Amino acid sequence: MHSSRSKILILIGLFLSLFLAALDQTIIATASPSIIEDLKEPQHYSWIVTGYLLSSVIFLPIFGRLCDIFSVKILIIIANFIFILGSYLCSLSNNMLELAFYRFIQGIGGGGIFSITFSTIGILYTPRERGRIQGWIGSVFGFSSIIGPLLGGYLTELFSWHWVFFINVPLGIVILILLIRYMPYIPPISEQKFDYIGGILVFLWSFAFLLLFSEIQLFPFEKILYLFIIIIGLLIFYKYEINHKYPLFDLSLLNNKTFTISSFSIFLFGGPFIGSLIFFPLYLVQKYNISVLHSGYIITPLTFGIVISSTLAGKIASKTGKYKNILILSNIFVISIFGILFILTKFFYVSLANIILIMILLGFAFGPILPLYVIAVQNSVSLKRIGTATSSIQFFRQMGATIGVALLGFIYSYFVKKYPEKSILFAFPYLMLVCSILSLLGLLFTYYLPDLELNHKHNI
Repeated sequence: MHSSRSKILILIGLFLSLFLAALDQTIIATASPSIIEDLKEPQHYSWIVTGYLLSSVIFLPIFGRLCDIFSVKILIIIANFIFILGSYLCSLSNNMLELAFYRFIQGIGGGGIFSITFSTIGILYTPRERGRIQGWIGSVFGFSSIIGPLLGGYLTELFSWHWVFFINVPLGIVILILLIRYMPYIPPISEQKFDYIGGILVFLWSFAFLLLFSEIQLFPFEKILYLFIIIIGLLIFYKYEINHKYPLFDLSLLNNKTFTISSFSIFLFGGPFIGSLIFFPLYLVQKYNISVLHSGYIITPLTFGIVISSTLAGKIASKTGKYKNILILSNIFVISIFGILFILTKFFYVSLANIILIMILLGFAFGPILPLYVIAVQNSVSLKRIGTATSSIQFFRQMGATIGVALLGFIYSYFVKKYPEKSILFAFPYLMLVCSILSLLGLLFTYYLPDLELNHKHNI
């Protein structure tokens, strides 16, 4: 389809965009105290996180479908422009409401970048080749997780938190110029039309779905209203899509056993994965008196494990053509580590060195889970629907993460009320237990996952 040189140039453009979007997720953590101190309204701080999450998740399937019918070069340029615009507006914010709204805009671009990157890799590389590319993606995330807190700390200390967002503008413009100048044109893989009504419907019900499990309160009776919108929206969406000639979401994918089981599995693992990233820093800061200044680096051992194992798993899958056994071993590993964390943190004193070692092992266990379900799904669908299928499984992962984190947050809030001084120390063991149970359910689904051999050619 493309020469090796063209593929390398395309990957460089995609990875630069992916790095910018991933960097934004880690760089903001260090600036959080300054944002709250400057803008006040700490009760609304979660809005700036949720605002980004809402739009990035909702636009995953929309951009995924666009990848099937438009050139991904044009789409990645548009997504980067939206991300840069959102970042610039965020840097001008004067209150929490403004920042939350501008983060929503930024999230549209961020979600587009993630969706387009994974879909493009599916277009350019055969299922057998994609495993080794996943390792490079892991390296991008790993590097951003290391440099993000460092850069965020320096920008906040030397200038202000506004620069945490503004830094995306010059970096983004350089990346945009490189994309326009050097990224080869990739022709569309399908001549179908885009389902605009389907896009609006999926926006409405998924927006209500995410708000249902978030802390944002827009109406006094919001939970009932959101539930009503979800039910009605899903019914209308299903009825419309099943009769549409070119649907936004191909409902025939639900008949694909690999897609269905992978979606359920990654849905269940979303909460434990994101929950680890959220609650480990809280636990370590309070348990071992780690300064808030260095708290941004607490999660590095977990990220380090993910980068190493995702790279290894991808190479093994590419070499052997198999993925199921790797996923089952990873699932068992994840369940075991969460179970060990529950026992150790509940009944024993664990040194910081041992916790760091366990975090590395947990990251090592999670590493194969993140890319291999995507590779399995891409291997089971035709090239013309690869963008839709890829973005859909990412959509289910993010939805699972939203519900999972909401469940973990509900449990944590119970301990906050009961033990206001040391809440995370009492809550952490039970949070790990819930993560272990959710992971066990994920393993049960994975057991029934078809073990199709990765193809050397694209499915037509």
